[in-house]
Amino acid sequence: GDGVNLAARLERSTKLYKVSVLISESTKNSLHDKYLLRELDWIRVKGKDEPIAIFEVVDAYEYGKTRTINENLEKFQEALGYYRKQEWEKGSDIFLQLVYNAQDPVSALFLERCRYFQDNPPSKDWDGVWVMTTK
Repeated sequence: GDGVNLAARLERSTKLYKVSVLISESTKNSLHDKYLLRELDWIRVKGKDEPIAIFEVVDAYEYGKTRTINENLEKFQEALGYYRKQEWEKGSDIFLQLVYNAQDPVSALFLERCRYFQDNPPSKDWDGVWVMTTK
């Protein structure tokens, strides 16, 4: 059903975001134990109208990588906020720092998007949702 389809799409999306494990917001909300998660994006998967928030399970990594992501979590969230407000230059500056200081592939992806949107601005009513074009 829908849950299996979404899980398969999230599993394939790990390659785009270069992360080990992605979960949806509904999965996050059903967790009983505490996990270190990083909100990555709002996406709309093919065949669905409603966007979903996706999260990286940071605890899935070895200690060093987990620590690096955790230490830079506030900066990433700040940059993601600028991205969603279409403040591409401010977002780019922070994502660039995270690429160099933390070797963060997710920040590299968002840096690329910010640079793209600087040259090709979305419409004023853009909702910050990334539309996945493949299943």
